[in-house]
Amino acid sequence: MTVRRQAPPRLAAAATFALVAVAQGLAQEIAPTPGERRIAAARKLTAAQPARAQSHVELAAAFARRARETGRVEDYAQAAQAVQRALALDPDAVEARKTEIWILLGQHRFAEALAKAEALNARVPDDPTVYGLLADAYAELGRYD
Repeated sequence: MTVRRQAPPRLAAAATFALVAVAQGLAQEIAPTPGERRIAAARKLTAAQPARAQSHVELAAAFARRARETGRVEDYAQAAQAVQRALALDPDAVEARKTEIWILLGQHRFAEALAKAEALNARVPDDPTVYGLLADAYAELGRYD
């Protein structure tokens, strides 16, 4: 029969402390997520080109991506603010409208997303992304036909 000896309590506490310290150090060195990287790049872009609608669309898309990574409602709110800035600069910006619909879908505002997607589809009838947004909205509303 093998007798197992337990480590003295001080040694066990020191080992635990060392593991926690290593884990904290590793957590600080973890690379940013794709959404975090896109947010950082888009923030630089909006700082450099604040009057360009597309830079705000990029920021909105980055926050929406981060929201999908984390499920944080706050990220969708920031995405919606950025897309509204883009639309204030250029109300006819198709990419801003598509991003707005994508955000609405992420927020589970399916009926509103569908209405906006149908309106955008009437404006740009051959855009495959708009068809994808329409399909998502219809499916979420149970309108499979």
